[in-house]
Amino acid sequence: GRQYLMDMVVVPEELERTDTVRASMGMYEAIWGLQSTVLGQVIASIVLFILAGFAEIGGGWLFWKALREGSPKWWIVFGAIILIIYGIIPTFQKAQFGRTYAVYGGFFIALALAWGWAVDGMKPDLFDFIGSGIAIAGVCFMMFMPRSLISK
Repeated sequence: GRQYLMDMVVVPEELERTDTVRASMGMYEAIWGLQSTVLGQVIASIVLFILAGFAEIGGGWLFWKALREGSPKWWIVFGAIILIIYGIIPTFQKAQFGRTYAVYGGFFIALALAWGWAVDGMKPDLFDFIGSGIAIAGVCFMMFMPRSLISK
């Protein structure tokens, strides 16, 4: 759990006391602390999936706008920074890598449609809503069903 993750973070002694390092360690502690209960784990996981989705979609959108629609090329720099942040966010999840990214895919479907509607004005149709609802239901089943229900 948390101790394993914290053991993997190696901080040079001279950086140990910086505000940035303390803030990032505090964020890990806060998120992992929230995940100490079942409800907290569900809430934290959903929030992390939403944050990751908006980071990935937002970073990609900035690239899209700069490379395909004539927005300033410096948007690419901000897109790259946001995509790096996106790469970090899933590391806060408790589940293993494969399950985390598989489940994230379902959230990505719904979040991409929400982004397209809110930012680009492309309103999803009935099939978009149904399909993304099925995806979210499916991945929540994958992520949150107690594994103890599976007989060994």
